[in-house]
Amino acid sequence: MLVSAMRRPALLAILFCAASAIARADPAAPGPAPAEPPLLEAVFLNDYSSFEGGYGAAGPYFPAAAAASELNGDVVIRCTLTVKGRLKSCTLVSEDPDGVYFGAAAMSLVRDSVITAKPSAPLTHDEVVRVHVPFMLDR
Repeated sequence: MLVSAMRRPALLAILFCAASAIARADPAAPGPAPAEPPLLEAVFLNDYSSFEGGYGAAGPYFPAAAAASELNGDVVIRCTLTVKGRLKSCTLVSEDPDGVYFGAAAMSLVRDSVITAKPSAPLTHDEVVRVHVPFMLDR
């Protein structure tokens, strides 16, 4: 009985070490959050500043409901920016204010190749970016 009493602390130490190793190896444990893609400003390729109605750079893409309420807005989209400067595979990240279709308008600007984004350095490969698209009335 004396021998088994002496082995008990050693056995507990082994069990503790094993449990600690399992806890550290838990694949469900959260790691660091992935870095956000860079945020770039939209570059309008068409000049709509003279478009009738004072809808700013977005011109005919400015949402009618927002214009009627004289609301400006901001949208952030997440896209792949190609080495040729095209935006593709875009998804809406945020729009403010909500519910007046600024997000849909931004997606239309991308679809019709009216906007792009300019990175800080030339791209050597396609890159995922976030793009800020402002909607500002000129009134």
